[in-house]
Formats: sequence, structure tokens, C-alpha cells
Amino acid sequence: MTKLQSVTSKPHLKRKKGFPLNSLSIEIKTGQYYMDMDEKDYSEENRMAKGLRDFFRRSVLR
Repeated sequence: MTKLQSVTSKPHLKRKKGFPLNSLSIEIKTGQYYMDMDEKDYSEENRMAKGLRDFFRRSVLR
């Protein structure tokens, strides 16, 4: 199952240095901040996102 991500205007109280958008990212279906989720809950999505980034880097940065 693919989870969709959105960005909210209300930041999470926690911050992770070097990752400013993490405090704004929420999972659309549940409305839960990714910072509150266990990595296992979204690790498949991260692998898919990494694959897309790698594809575009190879395609655009030839």
C-alpha cells in the first residue's frame, strides 16, 4: 500500500537538525506526523522515493 505525504502549515514541536521539512510532513491517510511514526511504518515509501530520486538524478545529471 502506498502512503501519500503532505506538508502542513503547523510544524511538529520536534525538530531534526538537517531535515527541516520533517517537522512539516504528515501522512495524508492518518494525518499523523512522520516524526511520530516508527520507521517501519514508512520505510517502504522511503525506498520508493529514493528510487525515484536516483532515477531523476541519473536521467537529468548525465
